[in-house]
Formats: sequence, C-alpha cells, structure tokens
Amino acid sequence: MAKSTTWLSIATIALGVTAGWMILPFLTDRPEVAEKVVVQPKPNETELMAQWEKDIKPMLEHYCYDCHGDGMSKGKLDLDEYPNLASMRKDPKVWEHIIARVDYHLMPPPEEEQPEKKEREKLTAWINNAVFPADQTDPGHVVMRRMNRIEYQNTIDDLLGIDTDLISLLPPDDSGYGFDNNGSALSISPAHIEKYLQAAEKALDKAIVVGPMKPYRIPITNRHISGDGRKSDSGIYLFTRGTAAVAPKIEKAGKYRLVITASASQAGHEPAFLDVHYRKKHIAHFEVKNSLGDEKVFTTEFELKSGKHDIGLTFPNDFYDPNSKNPQRRDRNLMIHQIRLEGPLGVKRQKPSSHRRIFIHRKGDQDNRSYAKAVLTRFANRAFRRPVSGEEIDRYLVLVDKIGRADKSLESGIKSAISAMLVSPSFLFIAPDTAISKHSGKTSAISEHALASRLSYFLWSTMPDDELLALADTGTLRKNLDSQITRMLEDNRSREMVNHFAGQWLQLRDLDAITPDQEHFRKFNRALADDMRTETETLANYILRGNRSLLDFLDADYSFINERLADLYEIPDVKGQNFRRVQIKGTQRRGILTHASILTITSQPNRTSPVLRGKFVLENILDITPPPPPPNLPSLEEAHGEGNNTTVREQLEMHRKKAECAGCHNLMDPVGLAFENYNGIGRWREFDNGRTIDASGKLVTGEALENAESLRLVLLNGKRDEFLRCITIKMMTYALGRGVGRQDRLHIDKVLSELQKKDYTAHTLIKSIIHSVPFQRQRQ
Repeated sequence: MAKSTTWLSIATIALGVTAGWMILPFLTDRPEVAEKVVVQPKPNETELMAQWEKDIKPMLEHYCYDCHGDGMSKGKLDLDEYPNLASMRKDPKVWEHIIARVDYHLMPPPEEEQPEKKEREKLTAWINNAVFPADQTDPGHVVMRRMNRIEYQNTIDDLLGIDTDLISLLPPDDSGYGFDNNGSALSISPAHIEKYLQAAEKALDKAIVVGPMKPYRIPITNRHISGDGRKSDSGIYLFTRGTAAVAPKIEKAGKYRLVITASASQAGHEPAFLDVHYRKKHIAHFEVKNSLGDEKVFTTEFELKSGKHDIGLTFPNDFYDPNSKNPQRRDRNLMIHQIRLEGPLGVKRQKPSSHRRIFIHRKGDQDNRSYAKAVLTRFANRAFRRPVSGEEIDRYLVLVDKIGRADKSLESGIKSAISAMLVSPSFLFIAPDTAISKHSGKTSAISEHALASRLSYFLWSTMPDDELLALADTGTLRKNLDSQITRMLEDNRSREMVNHFAGQWLQLRDLDAITPDQEHFRKFNRALADDMRTETETLANYILRGNRSLLDFLDADYSFINERLADLYEIPDVKGQNFRRVQIKGTQRRGILTHASILTITSQPNRTSPVLRGKFVLENILDITPPPPPPNLPSLEEAHGEGNNTTVREQLEMHRKKAECAGCHNLMDPVGLAFENYNGIGRWREFDNGRTIDASGKLVTGEALENAESLRLVLLNGKRDEFLRCITIKMMTYALGRGVGRQDRLHIDKVLSELQKKDYTAHTLIKSIIHSVPFQRQRQ
C-alpha cells in the first residue's frame, strides 16, 4: 500500500475516531468523582461599597482625580466611568493597570504628592477584594493543553521504549505567561497534525518491526577502509588497479552477505570490474556497468569464522586512452560508495524490546481481531493515561482491518492504528476530566488518572510511569501522594522539571542566542556560554531537588563551577572542566543574581544594561512587570551620543529627565545600576570608561543601595515575602499550565503560609502546589 494512502487513511480514521475532536475531544467514559464541596459566601458588596465611599474614593480624589477624574482622562483613564462594582468588574484590565502602577510606585508620578505606604496597601487590598474577588474553593479555569515538543518527545520515548529525535520534526512552541507548557499558547492546526503523523511514523518505524527481522548489519565506514584509493565523502575512488581492504570483526561464525554499492567511469570496450578476495582467495567477480554516480548494489555470500578478517575489493582492469574521440570515455575508474556485512544469515533474530512491549504474547486460540484488540487496549491505556472503553478500541480496529487487509499483515494494521492513537487528542492533550459529578457543586476533585498525568508532566515532563498508573487504577494515588512526590523528585527524570522551569523562569534558554561583541568580551565563546547555563541549572537542581531553602537562590554562598568559569570569576584553585561545588563566600558573588548567565543575558552585545538587569530582577524575583516603553523612543546611544566618554549611569540620568521615561526608569535603574561592577559577561570590574564605577542608588520604596551586595540584603530581608510570592507564582504557572491571576491569591497565600512554617524549603513549595485546589480540582 502506498505510504501517502496509508497516511491519509490514518489521518481520516484518527480524526473519525474522535469525531469533532477540535470541539469536543474527550467525550469518553471516565470515573465519576462523588464529593461534596463547601462553597464560601461571596464578599459582602455592601460593605465594600461603604469602604469605597468612606476611604477609597476620597483617596483617589486626592491623589488621582487631577489627571483621571472630574472630567480629566489623561492616558485615556477616566475614573468617573466606574461608579459601582459592576462597572469596575466589567473592565478588569483597567483595574489591573491601576493596581500595578500604585503597587510599583509608578503612580502618582514622582514629582507629585505620594501616598503613604499604608494608603497604598489599603487601596490595593480594596481593589483585590472588590474587583477581583477570590474564592478559596475555586480552582480557576482548568486548562486543556497540548503537550509541548519536549513533553511529546519524552512521552514517545517512554511509551515506546526508544530513543529518537522527534523535536526537530515539530513546529516550535509559543510561550504564554513565560512558559512553553502554557495552554493558552499551545495551539494546534492541520500543519501540526501532519507533523505529528510524520513524527509518529518515524518513532514507530524504529519501535516496531513488521515482518521477519532482517539480518544484523555490520556497517563499514570510510575510516575502516584502507588501500590504494582516494577517499572522499562519496566513498573511495580506485584507479590504476587499486585495492580497498576492510577487516571487520565477526562475533559469531556463519554465512554472511557482503553488500557493496559501486559505480564507475566507463572507457574502452569492457565495463569496470570489481573482484572480491577473502584470505587471498577470489570469491566474487562483478561487472560494474553503471556510470559514475549512478550507484548500484552488488552482493555475494560466504562463510566467515569468528574473529577479525581481511576482505579485499580490487579494481583489476584500469584503462586509459587520452586519444579517444569521446572525452567522457578516456579513463576507466571504480568508485566504491558503501560496504556492509549482513549476518549471520539463517539465524532467527529476536525482535527488539520496543516491539515486544507492544505486541504482547498471543494466546494459542486467539483470532486476529481479539489479539489486535488486546494489544491496542493495553497500548491505549498507557498512551491515553487512563482506562479506555471497548467502544474507543473498536473504532481503531476499523483501521487494523483496513490497513491489515491492504498490506496482508496484522502487524502493519496494528502499527497504523497506533499511529492514529499518537495523533489522537486523548494522547496529544493533557486534559481535565469530562465526567460530571453526581453532586451539584461548582467544583469536583479530578480523577486519580488525571492527577497522575498532572503530577508526571509537572515533575518529569512525560507520561506517568507504571507505578503511578497502578495507584490510579486502584484509586490509592491520593493516599500515597506525598511519598510519590518524594519518589518522583528523587528520580533523575525530575531534572526535566528543574531545567525547563529554571530555564524559562531565569531565561537561561536565551544564552543560546546571545552573541556578545568579541572586541569587548574576548573571553566569551559558546563553551563559556554552556558553562554559564550549567552553573545556574546545577544550583537550581541542588536547591529544588535537594529540598534546600528557596532563599538560597538569593543567598547561596556556594556555586557549581569549573575551571573556565573560575577563570572568569577570578577564583583560584579550580582545575579541569568538571563542575564541582565551590565556596564563594568572601568573593563578589552570592546567589543567582551574580551568576554570569544572568548578567550576560541582561546585557547588550557591547555593554552592560542596567535597564535589562533591573527589569529582570523586578519581573523574575519580585513579580513586578514594568510597562513597555513609549513607542519610538531612541536607545541610550542614539539619545545621548555614543563614544563621548559618558558612563551608562550618566546616560540613564539624562534619559530619566524625560517625563515619559522617569516613572519606569526610577523603578528599574537603581536595581540595575547595583550590578554595574559586573561587565557584559559577568566579570568583575572597578572602572567604566576609565572612571570609577558608582553602583549606588535608591529604590522607589526608599531603601538605599551601594552595590549588588546591598541589593541582595534588601531582597533577602526587606523583600523576602515578595520573592517567595514570585517564585510561587512562577512555579504554580508552570505546574498548572495556565496563567495565575489575582483570583488565585488565596491559593498562593496558603502555599506561602506552608513555606513560612517549614523554613522555605523547595519540597514544601512543590508539595503545597500539588496539594492546592487549582492542582487537585476543576470547575464543573
């Protein structure tokens, strides 16, 4: 059967199996969850409006109405448009905008009268409670999301028991809320389906062997060939009666097939000859009549004993006639493109373990249909990560019958049905349960199979293993949840969570695209960039999997470096390229913010960037997102001239004089300038443009800074709660596969409460998120 026809059949039946799957993808039998939920009462709106009239509206009138009320609408914001809660809740983006600017000291503008700290806190608390009411029993929007490329690759490998590269076949994934496992960004299209079919075909070609096993192949590459010829990427070129010799090592005696691919430049009245010699005996003679580059295959079979053997391939009839009328037939030479041995022949080979794990033992009295159903049921239970119904499998059996008859092979039919499963939404999507609870509550606990999937894709970026599925099958996963979390974190697969979470939270993936100017930073190369990333990933792994304090991200007086990084950091007595834990107390480094990885990705190609560094700390350490710059603003160099011996600090001071720049730059610049002693690739320095660096500043919240060390102390002591809230939000976003909003704040508060009780340990964060309402429950 033609491959294109097979693919069309697979695609048609796969989509037919889940008819309308883009709209209603999971109308399948699922275990029901019968659980009564206690719903908390809504906030008292009368009390909220009373507080609005008494405290909040007068505050806004005093600080904001000159620009945004009483007929004024600067920046298209008119607070007169919001006389009641209904109008406010109808426009949540506006109130997100307001609360962010009040929280981040962007409003009122720096030159205007500023509210006291308690006033800001009262205003933001009221907006949160009134405009964004939270319910501690509401899990929020439950995401049905497609696996991203990494999850797909890992799942296919674990499901089939193979190791193959599929990521390169699939379209790149978009990111949402900072992570590429976010359901809002993981769209799917017909182009995706085509790519997934190609990826499934490639994976199954490696995992499944249809028909009898071919003899074992012993490839012989150019480097294994010796002789008189001239080697090239195309093979070995023999001329002037040349000989190529190979000496393969044979593990098992028997009959072997020698397979030679050859072509020749033709001349004279006879074709090029190819003779094969084994132990100085002539065993085969071939006439290579095909022209050069038109490769043909020549084979011969002979007995080989175990051990190393010399096999010679000779070109015996060289010919050269420079006077031939046809210039293309003046010189006869032989090109050997490939050589391989196959065997021993006649010995039945066992099919690979990947094949045997799919094609389970067949009972003697089983007919083809019942056997196919048993194979597909077992496979689908694992692939769909839940029990499948007989009706679902019957639909795939249509494909087994159709392809099996066409190819006259039951294995081929089953393989095609599995290809269809691997593009089914039940495989591609990590989905909520669709069974409706018998109770009328607004939420219900997700099934144990759904919980197993959420766990495994959070901690391992792959499907649940047999132990998780077995616990889900018996309904005992929740009873053993903490022990399973511990087991999974101890498993090496949890490195996937560390690398993908930390790689995106801390933007380490950006190092692949960073290209610092070699004239300014001669030490930088790709090997150093890889080392930078490894240092931060290794520390993240040590903290998160090792159950250490999350505050070590800011405060670790140790790191994991090798000789190349030690040279950049000017730390003595670190030799070799292996990474090891090194004490850095007493140096100019402590925590991730002084890692070369972070300092490099937050720099421009030819200089430091306090703006990027300040923005990084605000967004990734404090969960503060500064607004984007106004359009058409020039860069620092364009605005103030490049090469005029001004420092970056001086350029920023001129930049902040512009009213439209001052607010955000007052927020970012003092934070970023604290790192000015680190150059564009993180090396310590004392001078910039020949002048002593000034890394001092003052935060908008009033704290004075002298350098990165004083900023670290402010973050660690004065803004510890903000950091812990930030990392909780980031990890919860990654774990849930959706954005975390203000409606989730009660769930976040509960996680933070657990962290405070248990010394901020990493496993407390992970377990608290897994036990949280958004992770464990879903809306009906």
